[in-house]
Amino acid sequence: MPSKIPQRIEILGCEYQIQLVDDLGDDTPDLIIEGEIDVQRKQIAISSSKGVNREAVLLHETIHGILAQSGLTHQLDEKLEESIVTAIEEGLFYAGYRRVVASDRHSKKNRASSEVLHY
Repeated sequence: MPSKIPQRIEILGCEYQIQLVDDLGDDTPDLIIEGEIDVQRKQIAISSSKGVNREAVLLHETIHGILAQSGLTHQLDEKLEESIVTAIEEGLFYAGYRRVVASDRHSKKNRASSEVLHY
């Protein structure tokens, strides 16, 4: 069963729209992209491909958003940023982040806020 993700997420006071997309296209055929964040447009795209762990991808892109919104992205080169984001994402996700999101999503308070997660 595919994981459910919210339609919107708030990252440090900025609301991002979340979309499932068929193709995240890249010019590098041997690179698989499961998600990407567009900080200027305030959008997160997550692959709709079968087998993609959408909750983990959302966490990963949210961490990129936190770094961008805080201004830290400009202090890191791309490779270092990706390494840091991946390490934090894997640490949080496997420590139980996914259970917190799943239980929080079903609370009355969050349902009343139209499925917006706040970070």
